[in-house]
Amino acid sequence: MEQLKFKKKEFFIGAFVILVLIIAVFVLIGKKVSTDAFETGYQRGNNDGFLKGNSSGFERGQMYGDSLGFHRGDSTGFARGFDSKHADILKIEEVFKKLKYKFKPTIHYSRIIDNVASVGSSGSDGSYKEFSTVMNSINTELLTFLSDNFELEKKDRNHILAMYRKESHKMNRVAYKHLSYLNKQTHLEKEKTIFSKRNIQGLNNFDSVLGDQICDVVSIFMKATVADQYSTFFMQAGAKEVCPYVASYAVRPYLVKLKEKGIIKDYDNLKISIKKQVTNQIAEFATAEVITYGDEKFTYVKEGPIFDSEATAQTSSKATTKLGFDLMERFELKIDHLTQEIKIQLPTPHIVSHEVSTKIRDIDNGWLIKIGPSQLNDINYRINKSLRKQAWDDTNVYYDAIANAEELLKVIFSPISSSMPYPYSVKVKFGNGRERILIDHSNLSMPKVLNASTFKG
Repeated sequence: MEQLKFKKKEFFIGAFVILVLIIAVFVLIGKKVSTDAFETGYQRGNNDGFLKGNSSGFERGQMYGDSLGFHRGDSTGFARGFDSKHADILKIEEVFKKLKYKFKPTIHYSRIIDNVASVGSSGSDGSYKEFSTVMNSINTELLTFLSDNFELEKKDRNHILAMYRKESHKMNRVAYKHLSYLNKQTHLEKEKTIFSKRNIQGLNNFDSVLGDQICDVVSIFMKATVADQYSTFFMQAGAKEVCPYVASYAVRPYLVKLKEKGIIKDYDNLKISIKKQVTNQIAEFATAEVITYGDEKFTYVKEGPIFDSEATAQTSSKATTKLGFDLMERFELKIDHLTQEIKIQLPTPHIVSHEVSTKIRDIDNGWLIKIGPSQLNDINYRINKSLRKQAWDDTNVYYDAIANAEELLKVIFSPISSSMPYPYSVKVKFGNGRERILIDHSNLSMPKVLNASTFKG
């Protein structure tokens, strides 16, 4: 029985040991398997992760590098392109500004003014030949100026001039016909004032004609610069866009200068007729008159052996005194082109007539003396002198005469403000008195006024 218990006890112990061994074997096997699986999974995951990460990283790096390179390249290219384009624009602007200050055709101003004013007034072909010479001179100098400042090659310059010579006759004929028509229309207008505007009107008409032709000249210049470094700008802008720049910087200052000379010639040519007009008007109408009255008693005494004898006369008088200007004494009319003023020097007013009518109301003769012809002559002389002095000293007739003269001068010269493109101020001086401003245009600027009507493209 005890032996059976012992065997049963050993059986459980052996079974437990075997179970422990089995568990240990399974643990060892599981550990080995998990280790191998981990290493295999790690290796595979590491390889896959490396490949995927490397590929993704490379692609991202390539994209970033490409983007960075593109932006840097684009920025650098833009900056270089902008600098180059900006330099071209500055160069073009510099040339346009030079036109304003340095482009001065050598042809004499008076030659242009005289020819322009005569176009349309004569049917002779000589007028056209002179006009054509003037236009060719201006246009060729402009083309040469542009070619020099844009630094064109000699062959390009010659090509431009050749193109102009080919077109010049047709251009000049069209311009001459247009100017002739405008001048004829101007000559048909009635003069509203004594001031002739022949030269300035002709130049205003020339303004329109020259503006159109300058655009044709610019078009010729641009066609010849196709192979030039500035061709892109010119091709994109077009003659219609570039023309106002050339007109603004070259034509406008030149025309303003021409018009200044034209106005000076208009004033100088009519100085004599203006002076004659002023003389006639002042002499006839610049007068003032005053009526004075006087009641006086005149007494004449003759001594007698014992008593003196008196004769008296009571009078009532009326005098009409007129003041005017003796222009033979002193009269000057000066046109000052430097200050743009018309200066008039007149003498002071003087009495041009003095008419007296006297009525003797009462005569009382004495026993030794009577009012006779000699006394009446004396009475008239004394009345005349008294009323003359009264008119001069006690009335405003002197200042009225000056005021009337000033008003008349305003009537003569005021229309110039509405008829002349640039009116001069008018000043007057009487005798050694203070100079007076009758019409003030000192606030005007001749270049600005004349520039306002100049071709603007």
